[in-house]
Amino acid sequence: MKKLFHNIEVSPVISIHGNPIKGVNHCAGPIWPDFDNAGFARHHWGSSRGPVDVEPSSQADIATHLKGLYIYGGCIYPHFGHFISEFTSRLFPAVLEHPDARVIYVSRDSSIPDFISQIFSLFGISERIQIVYQPVILEKLIVYKQAEVWGYAPHPELTYLEMLSSSLSRTGICSAVNKNKYLFVSRANMAAGRFIAENYLERCFADLGFRIFRPEEHSLADQVQTYLNFENIIFSEGSAAHCLQLMGKIDANIIVLSRRSNRKQFPDDFLKSRVKNLKYFDLILVKIGAASDSGEQLNFTDIVLLDIQDLLYMISNEFHLPVKQAIESHHSNLKNYSELVYSDIKRILSLWSKADIFSNLESQKRVFYGLLALPCLNFSQKIYLIREFFYSNKDFLSFLISIFTPNFIKKL
Repeated sequence: MKKLFHNIEVSPVISIHGNPIKGVNHCAGPIWPDFDNAGFARHHWGSSRGPVDVEPSSQADIATHLKGLYIYGGCIYPHFGHFISEFTSRLFPAVLEHPDARVIYVSRDSSIPDFISQIFSLFGISERIQIVYQPVILEKLIVYKQAEVWGYAPHPELTYLEMLSSSLSRTGICSAVNKNKYLFVSRANMAAGRFIAENYLERCFADLGFRIFRPEEHSLADQVQTYLNFENIIFSEGSAAHCLQLMGKIDANIIVLSRRSNRKQFPDDFLKSRVKNLKYFDLILVKIGAASDSGEQLNFTDIVLLDIQDLLYMISNEFHLPVKQAIESHHSNLKNYSELVYSDIKRILSLWSKADIFSNLESQKRVFYGLLALPCLNFSQKIYLIREFFYSNKDFLSFLISIFTPNFIKKL
């Protein structure tokens, strides 16, 4: 589905990533005639199944008028997963059908994050991209419907996936004839949004014969080629999985290790129709969720600890791998594991102390009991972490008084 507009005003980014739950409006891009009824031309996001954008204000005396045909791609947004998921699915059908048209993306300035430049380069359209960061009038602008909408089914159509696959094959990237077996896509090197002691998790997967892959250390082309080269891929839940949205059909079994158990289906919309088989492993042993006093969840600074032994057994059962050596290795390294968990949680508590969260009594109790419940730490480590958490809290005394209830004494 597509539509052509004539002499249309295009606004730079005013605000972006329209999440109506958080009250942030998406305001950017073309000012469609009869905006309220512009339908698929507007920005769709999430489970609302409707547009979430608001109309930018029209500007008087716009100096820049661009002649010729332009394709509307979307917004430049410096988040790997959201850019791919929200702002590429209009692009690919349009550039194939209109090989001589330029492509506009709207932004706040002229800069383009490196990963976005790599996407444009991968598909051979770098020279066709024009960034709009001031109001302009375009003589002709064609807009395509979003082939995929973040956080909302239905799944992308087969014709769209086949088009992506054929576009990639023309770049020389294609699936290997003899694929490797097992790949673990890790977030261990990420500053936030990872499992506690995820670097230890890498060792566990290596003991089971997995190749460990940190995508941020590789070019986009290398990431795509790597995913095409493996039969079985396990993703630590996060943005890396959105790379598959550039790839069409993928002959691989995918497992996602859920980090947010209440949102474990987050990639289902875009993954299920692409891959051979899709599963989610929810093996969270302890989760201490970070939330602001307003109740907003801050998922990227949660404390999330996996049950390592259960994970090893589940992976072994899934792929019929010998697990005895991996279990023995885990048991012999429990002290090292405990130290990694301890240092990782200290790091997160430091982040929390700078974020002005957990100032109310109930949230403090939740953290307190969560730290006490950590199974792999000794009592002195737990007490030290609790002390770190309350280091700057002036109400620590009243908190201590409030928790000394019969239920708390039983827990001790």
